[in-house]
Amino acid sequence: KRPAKHHRPCRIGIGNYGTAVTLVQDEPKMLVAPPLRRRLGCLTYEAILTIGIAMGISMVFTSLFGRTSDQGIFFIRLIFILAIGIYFSFIWHRSGQTLAMKTWHIKLINNNSKMLSIRQATIRYFASWLWISPVAMYYYLIGISSNFELIAALLVGMLLYAALSFLFLDRQYLHDKMCKTRLIDIRGI
Repeated sequence: KRPAKHHRPCRIGIGNYGTAVTLVQDEPKMLVAPPLRRRLGCLTYEAILTIGIAMGISMVFTSLFGRTSDQGIFFIRLIFILAIGIYFSFIWHRSGQTLAMKTWHIKLINNNSKMLSIRQATIRYFASWLWISPVAMYYYLIGISSNFELIAALLVGMLLYAALSFLFLDRQYLHDKMCKTRLIDIRGI
């Protein structure tokens, strides 16, 4: 009878609640960024989920306070940004994955392959608004006259921002580079 081959387990990622995920294998697996197509698919899924949350916040606000003025709309938007920020910051800190990220097998870790602190997750949330800042500047400087223009400007701005990831060797987004975080592909882990 042949002796069993001994393999050294190697650390290849972070599981739920900060536990190390190990597999027995010959060569360690690299922590690489998911392809851009999957990250954009995840972003689309996140957008659909946050639209639902925004509708719920608007419904509660209008049922409590009735019809809103321009100041009320500003307040609703502020509450929405803060509520979504709390959601993302808490989830990224706790498990590194939102529902959409679990679906697309993407995980968020810091550059030391550890879970994000609540501070780092909150900073990343606000930095991630860089996605739409060119469109916001365009809107305020030039003005957008129709919903079609707004949607087209958002899509073009987001695709250009996503394309910036090709400037970095590890293919991370600009806000991830700034916040010292990274998205990793966890398929097969």
